[in-house]
Parts: sequence; structure tokens; C-alpha cells
Amino acid sequence: ATTEAYDQSLGACKAVAATFLNTCAHGDYDTPAADVSTMASESFSCAKKPRCIPDGVVSGGTCTWERRLCVTCRDVNGVTKIRVQTNNLPNHCVQSVSVKAQSFDFEVVFNPKKTYGTWEKTISSQDQLNNAVCPINKQYDAAALGIEEFGEDAQESSNAMGIATNGVAFQFANQIREDPCYPITHANEQPLDVCLGHNQRDSDSGMYHYHGVS
Repeated sequence: ATTEAYDQSLGACKAVAATFLNTCAHGDYDTPAADVSTMASESFSCAKKPRCIPDGVVSGGTCTWERRLCVTCRDVNGVTKIRVQTNNLPNHCVQSVSVKAQSFDFEVVFNPKKTYGTWEKTISSQDQLNNAVCPINKQYDAAALGIEEFGEDAQESSNAMGIATNGVAFQFANQIREDPCYPITHANEQPLDVCLGHNQRDSDSGMYHYHGVS
């Protein structure tokens, strides 16, 4: 079998953008939305959920909300960049009624090419690895990594380790620097739904996110 990898080209970036469940008028994956709040949306309805999320509407016991996602690419002086704009609302039912829409809008260098042995950060001990990976608030130089934030909720956006194809954020560990999926302990147990997601605890942001690939 042949293994194919994405390169750093604009075409490869657009191929990746096409795998996302975009709701915007993206053209050829090259036209970002003016902003997240006015972006074209896709309705999702969750039956038998009379208690709805703040950004949803209830009708006959069904909770309906608008999902917004736009992933686009562009060339900036020979460097391919990918931009993600999302309100972070999923395309599946959620257990919590505290999930709130976000305004995530950021751009990063697409699939930057690296040379083996030339790393952004050198880690030589387990403690250094834990300190780099486990905290929710990551310590990194956004400018050095080519990350540019345009959204209103940049703080929560910066805590995401990635974005699922439906536009929902992934996070690493929880607030006590442990994996909330496994192993479950008395200290780290949190109410995860069947998609291994939940909204941000101890925060008014209501940011829904996944802790594992489900």
C-alpha cells in the first residue's frame, strides 16, 4: 500500500479544508467569513431536550441551534496558511444545558515543514513533558509559531489543541492536569457525554470540547 502525506502546498491545504463540515460560503476554500456571528449556518436539532442550551431554541420539546464553521486557505508570500472560524457548537446532542456558542477565529501555518533534530522545544525529562502537555493553559510563543488570533474568544481558543471536523475544539488534560477519560479517579471524574465531551467546568465561557477521539 502507498502512503500519501500532505505537503505544504495551497492545494494540499484546500484538500484538508474540504474534510471539514463547513457551513460558510467559502468559494474554493479560499474565502473566509467576515466574522463568526454572521457566517452562514447549519441547523441542528436535538429531540427530547426540552431544556435547551442558551444559544438554542425549544419547540415541542426539541432543542435547535445553529452550527457555524469555515475552514479556508491562502498563500502569504509563499507560505500556506489555514484559517479556522467556528462557533464551536456540535452537530450532535449534548448532555449539558450550559454549552455556549464561542467566537473562535485563528490562522496558522499549514503543515509547516520541519527538519529532524530542529525542534521548537527540547524536552529531556518526564517533568518537562508533563509541564508542556498537561496544563490547560499552554505556554507558547504564538507569533513564533505563526498563530494569529482574530476571534473574540481568543483565550479559550488558545487552550484548544485542535479542532474536530465538525468545528468543536479538543483539549488535552483537565484543570488538575490529568486525563479525564482514563484512568478515572475520584479526583478527576467529570461528566463526559457519549462523545467524550463536556462544557468547560468552573468557567462562565460554556466552552464545549472533546477530551478524546470518539
